[in-house]
Amino acid sequence: SNAAAGSWKLKNFANLSANAMTFTYKVDGDDVSFNDPTGDSYTAKINGNAVPYTDGSGITGTTVAVNRQGKDSLRETYRRDGKVTSWDSLTVAANGKTMTIKNHNLKNGRSMTSTADKQ
Repeated sequence: SNAAAGSWKLKNFANLSANAMTFTYKVDGDDVSFNDPTGDSYTAKINGNAVPYTDGSGITGTTVAVNRQGKDSLRETYRRDGKVTSWDSLTVAANGKTMTIKNHNLKNGRSMTSTADKQ
């Protein structure tokens, strides 16, 4: 199992609702699924093809592909109309209690790093 498996809660986001700060990854071999209480979700094969990303707000047309970047790291690449729009790099600390999420939004040229604690 990948260290990303489990429920996580973002830290230091004063402007997000509690629902938007909590998310869960399930990893079973090469199968990974993500969901959060706002309705965002996907189920994909690690190092497999892009799959539909369900957006809880009802926006459709986004896909995500998940690649393993190491024992405790995954990369999610998001596409819309076949073009990469953003990617997230998820890395779990050696103690398994903290995840660093690096997000790069190619549409607006911004990058952000956040931290989540395992619940």
